[in-house]
Amino acid sequence: MELPKTSRRKFLRTIGFISVGFPLLSSCFEEQEKAMAKRIDYNGDLPGSMRNARAVNAWLQVLEDGRVLIYSGKVELGQGIRMAICQVAAEELDLDLDQVEVHLAETGVTPDEGYTAGSGSVPNSAMSVRYAAATARKNYWSLLVDN
Repeated sequence: MELPKTSRRKFLRTIGFISVGFPLLSSCFEEQEKAMAKRIDYNGDLPGSMRNARAVNAWLQVLEDGRVLIYSGKVELGQGIRMAICQVAAEELDLDLDQVEVHLAETGVTPDEGYTAGSGSVPNSAMSVRYAAATARKNYWSLLVDN
C-alpha cells in the first residue's frame, strides 16, 4: 500500500489551522509554602479537592494499631496515584509505607473528587491528603503536649 505524498504545508492548508499551546506552570516553580514546610496549619488557599472536603477525617483515619487509612476519590488508571498518595501521607506522618493503606473511590466513604485525569491527581488529591496529614500531625502533637 502506498501512502499519499503530501507536504506539511499542504497538510496544514488542508486542515485549515494549527493550534499551539503553552501551559502556564508558574505554580510549579514557586517555593513550597513556608506554613506547610513547618507542618503547621495552613491558612491560605486549600489545594484542589480539599476545597470541597475540608474535614481531616474525610481524608484519613488513624487506627488503634497505629496504621493510617487514607481516603481518596481518585481512581487508579495506571498513573500510580495509589503509591503517590501513600508516599505523601507516609512522609507527612513519618510512617513506613506499610503502615499506610490507601482506599480509592469508594462511594459513600471517600471524598467526592469528581473525575480522574492523569496528571491532575497528584496536585488535587495527593496534596489534599498532605494538608490533611499535616493538620492531623499538628493536632496529635498538640494533644501530647497538653497531656
